[in-house]
Amino acid sequence: MMKSYYLIVIGTFFISALAGASLATALRLAENNQTKDKASVAATNPDTAKPNQETAQAKATPSVEPQKIQLEQLLAQSLDFPDEVKPDSEFAQFRQSLQQAVKERNVQFLQSILPPEQIEISGKVVPTASLNLKDSDNYFWGLLEKTLQVGCFPLSNDGHPRVDPSTGIWVCNNVAREFARRYPYPKKQLGNEYALDYVVIVGKNIHLRSQTNPTSEIIKSVSNKVVKVNRRALAQQAQRDGNLDPVKGWTPVILPDNRQGNAFNRFVYSPLANRAVFGKIDGKWQLLYMPGG
Repeated sequence: MMKSYYLIVIGTFFISALAGASLATALRLAENNQTKDKASVAATNPDTAKPNQETAQAKATPSVEPQKIQLEQLLAQSLDFPDEVKPDSEFAQFRQSLQQAVKERNVQFLQSILPPEQIEISGKVVPTASLNLKDSDNYFWGLLEKTLQVGCFPLSNDGHPRVDPSTGIWVCNNVAREFARRYPYPKKQLGNEYALDYVVIVGKNIHLRSQTNPTSEIIKSVSNKVVKVNRRALAQQAQRDGNLDPVKGWTPVILPDNRQGNAFNRFVYSPLANRAVFGKIDGKWQLLYMPGG
């Protein structure tokens, strides 16, 4: 088992073909798992409470209903996803090269930045060879492409065992962090349900459609908005179709006026969405692992 630094939240909203589980299993894992390590919390929630603060807050935890009302009010606002990568920086050049390599399905480039033997993705350690990069339609290509569509942010190298000393790491993307900033995770009562009930539609004028196909009626267009997941419809979809593709599939959602629609997953990010974590090893940028999912 890899060191605790690599351990991440295994509660997942979308299902990974690499993980090889059904969405229903993923939902059960999310509801049962309450463990977060320091790196995961830093990558999603900018404010980490101290133990004595948590004790005091637990004694005076507000009721669920006011929290939900406040959340519904916040949902009317759009999110921002500021990219903290400076255009002329070394990491900016690396990211641009990686984005181009992913677009071209450049196997040689991607192999050069992956761990030689195994990598952790969505809470599971998988052999690097099993990613099957020679298949241009392979799930991993789409997953990485989607992960790099939104802004990135830096973190200090907090004792990562392989990253060069005195260098930092970069986390791409920042959807989970910005969601947690706008909608701080409530204590105790809502728990992981809070993260599973909502997704972020990232992009400008993204169409929500009446059916799960790109030619069906447009219900509404949204930009960088948080919307509620139709979890009953999602569970039925998972039972009917099996594993759900987080890039080419669809997510059923419920709008504030109770209209129902479907969002194309390329633009859909859960608060537990995959992030790509990069660091320098022997002076070269490497993909360290991909938490979330």
